[in-house]
Amino acid sequence: FAAHSNFNFLTSFAEQFNAQVLDDTLIIPASLGEGSIKKVELSPNFKLLIHRYTFKEDFVLKRMAPEQWHDQTTIIFYSSSLSSHLLSNPERAQFYCKNYTKSSIEISSVDLNSEIHFPANTEIYFTVIGVKSATLIETLQVEKPHHLLESIRNSRTYLYYETMWLE
Repeated sequence: FAAHSNFNFLTSFAEQFNAQVLDDTLIIPASLGEGSIKKVELSPNFKLLIHRYTFKEDFVLKRMAPEQWHDQTTIIFYSSSLSSHLLSNPERAQFYCKNYTKSSIEISSVDLNSEIHFPANTEIYFTVIGVKSATLIETLQVEKPHHLLESIRNSRTYLYYETMWLE
C-alpha cells in the first residue's frame, strides 16, 4: 500500500484480503489467521491503529512511499518480536531494524518504504499513531526540542528507532 494523505488502512487491507470492517475494527479473515486491527480517530490529524493478530503463514506487509510528500509522522510501538523490518527512502538509502526484544519504538516520516515480516503462528501486538507533524510539535510544546523534533520540523525524511530493554 501507499499511504497518501487520505489513506484508510482498514479499507485498503479489507479490499486486498476480503476482510470485514465493523465499527472501525477490521477482523482478520480466518483464511489468514485470527485477530483484528482497530482504528481510533482522536481527530482528523491524530489516529491510532491497534494491531492484535496471529497469521497462519508468514506475512509481509509492504508500504510504499507516497508519490507526493505530505505532513505525517508515524509512531509505532512494538510489543512483539518481529523477525525483521526493512525501511528505505526513494533514493534507496536502507535502514534495517531487527527487534531483539519484545518492545521497541519507531518514529518516521511516511516517505519511507517499509517492509515488515510477521512470522507464522506468532502473536503480534503493536500500535501505530499517525499524526500530522505540525500537530505533534504543537501538542508537545517543548521549549528546547530534542534533535528528533528538529528533524520532524525541518526534514522531509527521518527515522528514529529504539529498542526498549527491561532495565
